[in-house]
Amino acid sequence: MPRGRRTRRPIVLETTAIVPVRRHGVIAMTRGPARRSVRVSLCVIARDEAPVLGTCLASAAAAVDEIVVVDTGSRDDTVAVARAHGANVIEAPWTDDFAAARNLALAHANGAWALTLDADETLTPDAADALAGTIAEAGAPALRLPIEEVGTSGDVETIHFAVRLFRRVPAHRWQRPVCERVTAAATEYVPLPIRHHGYATSEARYTKLDRNRLLLERAVAAAPADAELRQRLAWTMLALGDPYAAAAHAEATLRRTRSTMTGLLAIDTLARARLSAGDLAGAANACRTALALRPDWIDPRLVLAEASQRAGKTEEALLHYARFLVDRERLLLDVAWPVRLPRLSSLTAEPLARAELASVHAAMHRADARHLVLVGTA
Repeated sequence: MPRGRRTRRPIVLETTAIVPVRRHGVIAMTRGPARRSVRVSLCVIARDEAPVLGTCLASAAAAVDEIVVVDTGSRDDTVAVARAHGANVIEAPWTDDFAAARNLALAHANGAWALTLDADETLTPDAADALAGTIAEAGAPALRLPIEEVGTSGDVETIHFAVRLFRRVPAHRWQRPVCERVTAAATEYVPLPIRHHGYATSEARYTKLDRNRLLLERAVAAAPADAELRQRLAWTMLALGDPYAAAAHAEATLRRTRSTMTGLLAIDTLARARLSAGDLAGAANACRTALALRPDWIDPRLVLAEASQRAGKTEEALLHYARFLVDRERLLLDVAWPVRLPRLSSLTAEPLARAELASVHAAMHRADARHLVLVGTA
């Protein structure tokens, strides 16, 4: 190698196996606990979160050296709960800007690393035990952690990754008022699960999604070229039951994005929106586009199976339900899936897929029986 040239250190995916534990879609790790050698600050923003904040703070208390809570105008006992858990509480007005509140928490933190949780999230016990060792072995200054969304069934329904653990340096700041993200140039995926309970009831889910819708609409109007924000708005509209608006925003995202992951999410949202609106052919076409890019992505595979079934294409439906089940099992043991796929939201759909597979089989048998009767009476 010529003198004076520098090589960039590769960011390598964490090699600890990501495997299911107890319930479908739950990520765990096998690495044991390590002694903490750097200070870690837990940063949380909250408003009227007294019923859940204590559980959040307790879940990470043993893994961090300090707790910073920014309260944005609570009218309940949020501040008292935070102080009871030893938190440094900063009270500030809510300005409809999540990034501003998170950056305020960072400004009052003293740790070399910052761990960010929402008040309705918890750090899993295994993640708390392994956090110090993960930081000690980190190959990047910002780490992407799996966010496990707990649904109304009590199971983890969706997994996606987000930067939640990072060095507390000036270059790392939160940006965007909603669907905020950290300005990190280099990141690494690590299996330290955070469990989000904010959508565990239908009422809580609707309230938070509708709040986000208002903020997203403002953010998209202010930054119309931000494809990621527009995709989040598309997903939010779909979750709120408006497939036509969701499809429009997903299509607009695809016209703007240069990010593969954002594009994949937009295609998946478009497929689901079209299916919800009854456009079975459009849904199937969107699914095929996603699968051409990521053949083992089970989310559009399941949507394609349902679209085929509803269109009366039983053989295609049979094929796609069966392929979904096979690929699902493979993904559960695949440590590299976060590099290829933007999220998994169908891990808990195995019972549904098996039931629909049986239904398609039964329909095919009934069709064969009718055919035999017709041939016999001809």
